[in-house]
Amino acid sequence: MAFVLCLFLLSATARAASFTDSTQTDFDQGTYDKTTTDGETIIVSKVNATFYSAGTYTSRQFNAGSIVSWKNITWKAHLDSLGNVTLRTRFGSVVNGTLVWGNWSSPYSSVNAGEGGILSSKTLNINAQYAQYRANLTVANVSQAESPHIDDITFNYGPIKPNVTINSHKALLELHRHMAGGSERHCERHKRFGPVPEDKPHQQHIQVDMHGF
Repeated sequence: MAFVLCLFLLSATARAASFTDSTQTDFDQGTYDKTTTDGETIIVSKVNATFYSAGTYTSRQFNAGSIVSWKNITWKAHLDSLGNVTLRTRFGSVVNGTLVWGNWSSPYSSVNAGEGGILSSKTLNINAQYAQYRANLTVANVSQAESPHIDDITFNYGPIKPNVTINSHKALLELHRHMAGGSERHCERHKRFGPVPEDKPHQQHIQVDMHGF
């Protein structure tokens, strides 16, 4: 039981990861529609020396390699009085060999990053293999000198939160020691930890929330 539990814990504690778009190389992997990049941000394109009233940018498809939990998305929107930026997301997974996408979300509003680089963010907690975002930029006045712009768009993801049912007092103690020790060596056999009390017949099933470990 302890050996199986240790294997499960080691897989559940996989490190979080992220995808970020912040350079022209990143942005050029997506699709511009009345938008362009200045090399570091997405902006609205111009026609005949004036801006389009609005434009969209659709990102590349981010592939986590397996089904993960997409925790949140963060971005910097530079607005001032230049216009507005909203973001949408969608998620997909492979079904019978075909990538199937869900619908685009409702728009997420932005806060002005300002000089401090304040991040806009949206909590997601969606389980899927693929993720994608779409930015919509609108201009307050097509004759203005500068476009609103967006940069540093980041998807943060990690392992799916498991719920583990423990029906053994001995296994629960093993779990507690692993969490307290925080390293693989605490998942060895009981002799490394000293004697463990026998299973208690009255012990009930215990739901252990592994989120955050």
